[in-house]
Amino acid sequence: GPPWFILWLLNFTLIYAVIAQFAAPVKMNMPHPVILLLFGAFLSAAFYGVAVGVPQEWQYLGNMVKWWYGIGLYIPFFTAGIIAGRNDWMKSVEEM
Repeated sequence: GPPWFILWLLNFTLIYAVIAQFAAPVKMNMPHPVILLLFGAFLSAAFYGVAVGVPQEWQYLGNMVKWWYGIGLYIPFFTAGIIAGRNDWMKSVEEM
């Protein structure tokens, strides 16, 4: 299929690069797995709500196919990946 996701990954990365120049880094210990599970349940409910509530003619917003994936999945997980990487959460996962 078309590589629209590469364009959006580049967009997210450029936005992050600009924000990272001005915003203070978020220092955060790795949350308890139950909190991560609850956050995932919240994201799934938000994703479902947006997917059901948005008319089909708005499916291609900004050339992103099914952009509600961006709202409910791509942006939150990109943000969580940034926070996890900057706070070295992988060590916490290894130590579990």
